[in-house]
Amino acid sequence: MFAKQVRESLADMASCEEQERAKMAEDVHNAAESIGAFDVADKAGRVKANPTDAASLAAFSNSVVKASSFIASLNRM
Repeated sequence: MFAKQVRESLADMASCEEQERAKMAEDVHNAAESIGAFDVADKAGRVKANPTDAASLAAFSNSVVKASSFIASLNRM
């Protein structure tokens, strides 16, 4: 469920306003921390701190892809 929701948030973040992106990043940060996805949480925190920074958004996106791939690999076991 986390992987699906965070991918949806990532897609939404690409087209939303700065304040909304910061709020979404905060929500993802909190959810990621609660399940131990600390890299995603860290990258979401960076987006929250600077929601207009393309490099932070790209790093967040990469982290989401990695976490989603890891979760998918667990589901195949």
